[in-house]
This record gives sequence, C-alpha cells and structure tokens, in this order.
Amino acid sequence: MWNLIDALKEVPKKQLLAILDANEIFYNEKKISALEAAQIIADGVLFGRLPKCPLCDTRALIQDGTDIRCRGYMQNSAMRCSFLFSLADLLRPENPPDNSATGVAESALSRTELFNLPIEAQRMPVFRQWKPPKDIPGAFKLGNPVGQPPKK
Repeated sequence: MWNLIDALKEVPKKQLLAILDANEIFYNEKKISALEAAQIIADGVLFGRLPKCPLCDTRALIQDGTDIRCRGYMQNSAMRCSFLFSLADLLRPENPPDNSATGVAESALSRTELFNLPIEAQRMPVFRQWKPPKDIPGAFKLGNPVGQPPKK
C-alpha cells in the first residue's frame, strides 16, 4: 500500500482531489494535504469505498488501523462529527471491542462498492506503472478499479 501512497503523493493535489470528488468523498480543500488524499485514494483502490457515516450521513469515513472514524461535519452545522468505531482491540485481541454506544453493527461499515477511478486518473503514469500487491489480505475483494470503466 505504501508504494502506491508514495507514488500518489507526487501527483499534483488538484488531480488527487478530482479522484476524491469522483467518489463523493468529503474533504476540506484548505486542510487536506496531498499525503492525506493519497492515503485515502490508496485505501479505496485496495479495499473499496467506505459507506457514508451513519451519524452525519457524509462520505467522510476513513479507516486508520483498526479504527473507523469520521472527518465530516453534522448536517447543516459547523459541528464536527464524532463517529468512531473500533474493529479490534490490539491490546486484548481475544475481547471484541464494545461499540454498543454507536448503535452501529460492524456489517453496516462494510465496503461494498468498488472505488471509482475516472478515465483521466487511470491514464496517470502512477496507475499505469503500478503493480498491484498480491500479499495484502482483503485487497481487491471487490475488484481492481484500475482498468475498470468509471461509474456514471
């Protein structure tokens, strides 16, 4: 994954943001760095799109290790969304994390959609030269978006 992130962070930020836009992923244009955009894109390419946040209903979820958190804002408000869901407890892996306060089942956060790479993005040298890894568990379960026709 880091090979793709390293290659993507060299792409102009404006082109990375166009890929996020094609996937309806929320970001703050003034605050997002090229590295953060590259990480979101690489994660999406390998594992698919995360669903909309169950709390604020924006496509602003990101997975950071075993946590899924929201970077969005509540509807019609300047208040940040506080959604956080733990997939596993790294210190006590035998104990499933207690996410009952969220009212959300883990299945509701499953990735069920292929990440959308517009034709312009597929033509970028980074995607034409990139060799998909074969040793990442769960990668490309939904398919490889490189070479796929973009969603309309």
